[in-house]
Parts: sequence; C-alpha cells; structure tokens
Amino acid sequence: MDGEGKKFSKKKLAEIRKFINDKYLNIKEIIQRTMLAVNNYKATEIISSSSLSICNDCLELLFKKLKTIDLYHIDSSNFNTMLEILQTINNDLSSIFQKYGTQNLPSIKEGWFGKKKKEEKEQKNKKE
Repeated sequence: MDGEGKKFSKKKLAEIRKFINDKYLNIKEIIQRTMLAVNNYKATEIISSSSLSICNDCLELLFKKLKTIDLYHIDSSNFNTMLEILQTINNDLSSIFQKYGTQNLPSIKEGWFGKKKKEEKEQKNKKE
C-alpha cells in the first residue's frame, strides 16, 4: 500500500520531499538536543548513570532508524514508508521525553507541528 499506483505532479512530489526533509532535520536536532539535556541531567545528578545509559542507547537507536531514510530517493512509491518511520520515531521520542525530559519543549513542538503553525499563531496574536 506504500503509495503504489499513485502518481504525483512534480510540484506535489517536491512538497512531499520538502516536508520529509524538514521533519528529518527537525527530528535529528531534537535527538541531539535531548542527548545534551540528559547528559546535563546526569552532570547535575538529576538522573542516574544507568538511566543516562538507557536513554542514550534509545536515542542512538532512533538516530540509526532515522538514517534509514534516504532523502535523495523520495518518490511516490516510498514516501509512505518514510512518513511511517518518522511517525514511529516521533512516538518513541515522546516516550523518552516522559521518562527523561528534554532540553527545549517549545522548539520540539515547532519541529512536530511545523513552523507554519508557529507563524499562524504569531499572526493571530498580532491581530488580537
């Protein structure tokens, strides 16, 4: 069911590629920030060494899963698979945040919901 039989216009495919690329970069940054945050939590003795090790192992696995996405070969036959991988990583990151926290929640929400939502909210606030 992986987008089989669907043909997209060049414009639509470019939008899909940009969306996947943006999500990829956002998730990569979130993983890196979370690694830094948990290491800081350990330095300030907020979490234990074993919790740090478990969290870092989980984050490394997510990073490896993220690397399976081939940004240079996104097309109508594989974009659903790539979106599923990104969604799975998002779900796993949510679990990690619940257990270990993260560095900057507002930037993470921006990564998940996109800058467009942030810009829409800023425009709405300006009008009020």
